[in-house]
Amino acid sequence: MTPSFCDYSPGNEEIYVHIWNEGYKTCSWFAKHGPTTIDRAQREIEENRRNPTYRLIFALLDNKPVGFIEIRMLDTQMGEILHYNPCVLPEYWQKDVASALVETAVEDLRKNGAGKVKFSIMGRAEDVAPYLNLYQANGFTIQRRAVTMTRKLDTVPDYKTRLPLKLSTLKQLSTDVFVDLFAQCFKDSKDRDASQIASNKEKTKQFIQQLHQREGQDHDPDGWIAASLKDKFLGFVIAIREKERDSGLIAEVGVDPQHRRKGIGAFLTTKGLQRLKERGFSQAFLGVDLENIEAISLYEKLGFQKLPWQIHELEKTAA
Repeated sequence: MTPSFCDYSPGNEEIYVHIWNEGYKTCSWFAKHGPTTIDRAQREIEENRRNPTYRLIFALLDNKPVGFIEIRMLDTQMGEILHYNPCVLPEYWQKDVASALVETAVEDLRKNGAGKVKFSIMGRAEDVAPYLNLYQANGFTIQRRAVTMTRKLDTVPDYKTRLPLKLSTLKQLSTDVFVDLFAQCFKDSKDRDASQIASNKEKTKQFIQQLHQREGQDHDPDGWIAASLKDKFLGFVIAIREKERDSGLIAEVGVDPQHRRKGIGAFLTTKGLQRLKERGFSQAFLGVDLENIEAISLYEKLGFQKLPWQIHELEKTAA
């Protein structure tokens, strides 16, 4: 049976919550945090709807909602299916409802101008495997694999560097400085997404703006730190709140290619950790490409430990 589809409208939160709680109940995250609530669903949906391209689409069989998928445009050319979507009632997962939702999402994003559609997921192997199988069966290919790392913030190393670096934050600087630094530091990155963003000034601006808006009213300008030497910027760190865990996140660390292996990356990372500790977070997370052995080694020396959660980023041409 082929499902029909309808958009979310205010008042559908109870349906959304029922599907969410049933669809995710076997996920290890659910076992730890428990079911969602209507109040939380309302807040998250309203926050997502601030993006005018966001859509929450329900799949129906015999007029019964059995699943949903959430999508949005990241920019004028890239569409995104949100993490752990689609969510489908367990008894309908094997009835092609999930595939139909993915196909509908890709088509809708294509109509909105997306040349490509992106899907990212982070979790334990047993949690992400059904999604990887689903998306690869629908023509998506894995573009990036990364590992999640974490450390407690009860103590933070006071890492020193021999260079007389000057530190500045967004209280003194504009976001344009971080746009230029991102392009400068990641133009040769092994991270495919970072290098693609860094190669296009407009994409870099959009990416930095998204990071700037990510914390909303909790935005902390002191978590955006740039290092300079003799009035030349050499690197930066962006330390923000990770809303889903209410923990700290080292979102980005970058160092100019000509000034690597001088301890600048370690120095900036510790400065970011110190700021997260000052904000009251007890734990910090970060993600790093599995192929970036040097970065993983650096973070391990700074007290980070790998978690059994991997990040997978998949992509499909929509045109």
